[in-house]
Amino acid sequence: MSGMDITPLEPGSQQQLRPFADLVPGAPADCDQGLIASVSGQAVGAAWLKDDGPAALGFVGEGIPQVYVAVAEEHQGKGLGTQLLGGALSLARMSGAKAVSAAVAEANEAQELFGRLGFTDVGFGEGTYVLMADLSERK
Repeated sequence: MSGMDITPLEPGSQQQLRPFADLVPGAPADCDQGLIASVSGQAVGAAWLKDDGPAALGFVGEGIPQVYVAVAEEHQGKGLGTQLLGGALSLARMSGAKAVSAAVAEANEAQELFGRLGFTDVGFGEGTYVLMADLSERK
């Protein structure tokens, strides 16, 4: 994709995150850290990490942040979600997280994306899969 920029998100980025958080059921519109993708200055996708503890739908354990990813419909299917999610995993690893989790609706095609990046199914409830990626095994 030409003209695309992926830049870091800082805590307090609610205004930038809100349109993407609205696309992901249960996602917070704030982050501990994350990335936002823009094409020609227009935000088209984001991936962010937030450790909301047991309140989060994707909670699997203390100190394991949840990762969220959303891409505007017109930019899906072009590899942007993979880039953003991979970048968020790198951020989590650099901040010392040993694992990350995600909650993905049963009908959401993103399950395949998470699977390609090393997430495994660790639970299911209320129409949602809880997935986890172990970051300690990755180089």
